[in-house]
Amino acid sequence: MKLMNQTRALEDVRKVLRDSLGLDEIDSIPVCSRLTQLNKENEDIDGTDIYHRLGLKLTGHTSGERLTKEGIEFLKDVGDFLLRSPFSNYAETNHLYNLSRAKTTSEFIKQLTVNDLVGMKQYTEMLKQAT
Repeated sequence: MKLMNQTRALEDVRKVLRDSLGLDEIDSIPVCSRLTQLNKENEDIDGTDIYHRLGLKLTGHTSGERLTKEGIEFLKDVGDFLLRSPFSNYAETNHLYNLSRAKTTSEFIKQLTVNDLVGMKQYTEMLKQAT
């Protein structure tokens, strides 16, 4: 099983954010940036649309305005997956564990970083290959 290259995952995330948020200079934005920092229009971020475009599964991970047990487990699994990577960054991985403590879906979306999405994309692609 071949792991999706982090650079490729970052390219995919940047393309989706460019299209979803209308950002032209996304390539120069630090991966630690939160989506809310990138949202220059100051509108609500459609996290569901961003997730869908990246091929991530939000259905089943949220129930109304709440993260479900499955959603919390998914975030912890992504964090565990990234910690096993030889290129893992503890601070960035720890952020995923902290995301699992978000009380609402909107709080979760507000805390998401570019790097969180990259890790989720890599993990999701690995799961697809395993099935």
